[in-house]
Order: sequence, then structure tokens, then C-alpha cells
Amino acid sequence: MQRETNVVWTHTLSTLARASCLAGGEDAVRPDAPGERAHWQARACSDDLSALPTIVILEWLDNAAISLSWHDATSCNYEEQTWTVSKARTRGRCALSGRLIERGDCVFRPRLRGAGQLRNGNRMILVDSVDAL
Repeated sequence: MQRETNVVWTHTLSTLARASCLAGGEDAVRPDAPGERAHWQARACSDDLSALPTIVILEWLDNAAISLSWHDATSCNYEEQTWTVSKARTRGRCALSGRLIERGDCVFRPRLRGAGQLRNGNRMILVDSVDAL
């Protein structure tokens, strides 16, 4: 019974994700006042439900690092996570804008600490997507 519920729920979320892609791409709610947090709901047109996180940029730590919260109802929730600049080692999609990432592009990636694995450890955000904010 649990397996059937998971399959139905996954199908429902996948259908909603496809519908939201058809409705218009990426939502952005920009801060109105200085110091207000910026909030983006990234919508990548994909059946990969992990491509639908809610990302809140908390602060710039320096020129090469940001702090953000990452909420993904289907895989993980990180309240405060440090991401650092690096070169993309593989092709992928920007978790913030949905744009294509080519190998060698400047991206933010989650900083790994210790031996633990992060559920979003393979995700990337294009540096120019964050700079454009």
C-alpha cells in the first residue's frame, strides 16, 4: 500500500511540475526593501522532481560564497547551507534559473564538510544567475 501511495504522489507532483513549466517558467519575488530576503521558486521543465527546490539567498559571505536555504519537499531541507564558487565538472541545469550549465562554467555548489553526503550535493547554481539579482 505504501509503494502505491508513493507512486501516485510522485505522479501527481510530476504532473503539477509539467503544468507549471507550461504556465511560464521561473517565478521571482524580489525584495522591496534593503535587507529583505530574496525568494525564488525555481521551475525547471523536467520530470526530475528534485529540480523544483525553493531557494532563499540568505547572504553573500564573500565574493566566492553564499549562504542559502534549500527546501525540496521530495528530497531535502537545508535551513542554512554554504555554497562556494567552482567550475562545473559536468553539464547540468541551474537550480535557480533552469538554464543549461556547460562544463567549465562558473557555478555555486554546496560546500561539503566531513564524510557525509548532501542530498543536493550534485546540484549547481550559475554564478551569473545570482549576480543578476
